[in-house]
Amino acid sequence: MADRKRIVAGIVGLGYEGYSLGFVDKITARVRKDLQKTGAFTFRQIPKVQNYEQGQAAIEAFSPKGCDLLLVVVASWLDARGAMPFLLANKHLPMLLYATGGRTQKQGYILTPAAGAGAPGILEPMRAAGIEFDFLHEPPDTDTKVGEILQFAKAAKAVNDLKSKRLGSMGFGDMGLYTTDMDKTLLRNTFGVQTDFFDMLEVENKAAAVGKAQANRLVAELKKEWKFLGQKPKDETLQRVASLTLAVRKIIREKKLSAISLKCVEGMMSHMSCAPCMIGTLVGDDCFYVCENDIAGMLGHVLLNSVSDEVATFVESYELWDDRILFGVCGFLPPSMIKGQKQGKLFTTDPWEGLMNCSKMKTGRVTMIRPYVSGGVPKIHMVTGKAVEARKWIEVGFEEPGMHPSVEIVLDGTLKHFVDHVPAQHFSIVYGDWAVEMTYLCKLLGVELVYEGM
Repeated sequence: MADRKRIVAGIVGLGYEGYSLGFVDKITARVRKDLQKTGAFTFRQIPKVQNYEQGQAAIEAFSPKGCDLLLVVVASWLDARGAMPFLLANKHLPMLLYATGGRTQKQGYILTPAAGAGAPGILEPMRAAGIEFDFLHEPPDTDTKVGEILQFAKAAKAVNDLKSKRLGSMGFGDMGLYTTDMDKTLLRNTFGVQTDFFDMLEVENKAAAVGKAQANRLVAELKKEWKFLGQKPKDETLQRVASLTLAVRKIIREKKLSAISLKCVEGMMSHMSCAPCMIGTLVGDDCFYVCENDIAGMLGHVLLNSVSDEVATFVESYELWDDRILFGVCGFLPPSMIKGQKQGKLFTTDPWEGLMNCSKMKTGRVTMIRPYVSGGVPKIHMVTGKAVEARKWIEVGFEEPGMHPSVEIVLDGTLKHFVDHVPAQHFSIVYGDWAVEMTYLCKLLGVELVYEGM
């Protein structure tokens, strides 16, 4: 994936003109300087607000267009007559109120600008005015909470980024699954993402138009980088996978897709004589893939990627223990998530044929989510835990050599909570712990979060 653009934040200091020691300028500059060290921010400085006139001037000076969030530094006791009009004028922006702490002087006392009074003086008025915000406070004599501010900022930027995301599905409703569909109007209105559908014939026609030299180059890459277990694939099979992969890549470019799903069992395997597993693998680092027309799965991918900037994929639950779950996927895994040698094998179940990925999956901390709708209410089920190497297993209908890419995920929460709330068999997954960022994102989107860690 391309490097994430910087978070664009407006930053304003709130205070009281009756204080003569320049607290607002000094403290706001300190917070800004500490955040700039992360390299993640581009700031738009807003004139300080210490009275009504300055509040009006700040409204005139600040253009929120292109901003991801507004960082409001409560540097001291404040004049609400100036602060509230400015905050109301920008209430459509994700807003973080950050109250700073006093400092102990050499004489042994805390010199306090009273931000601990300034912030509580506007919190309830902000809530009553319908301003969406979150609040952080800084205890006396402590450093700027750079990490926590950054977590909120990533979620705020994700809200903006989602407006440019497009999900693409070849076909619709594979195997009549109940858990994979989502209303595209809800997707747009709640999450900001757009959906696009295309046909198998479109893929087939583009595959037929792929030049032989171009397909040969991809075949050569497959032969060089992948170890195929058991029966070696024929050149015709490799050519078929290569031409279809290049066709799918072209559709991704043309439709500007961030995530993609291909009709699998009742689509490519039944009517195009090719399993889509290796195709999904080869595009999966650049356009996040999920099989079986899983619209909710694609949404989960872009949500996780928007807060983490990590490659997202899907896994499916297979076995339940008291403390962990076996998650795997039959024949697909993005190359960046592969541990060690890339491994594949021929998949032949008459009349189907294609290439499956049977590589090992990386381990480590993971965050998994599943968007869904219950009773008309959009929700997200989140699970965190530690992915460890899976014990040897084989799904019915498959055989050795090689097994599905998989891990056992040792849950942070309980299995009971998981099964009491699990909305589907597929989960989107990324490496790392992004629970805080996802919690902020759900709050900003107005989506109910189901998470045992809350």
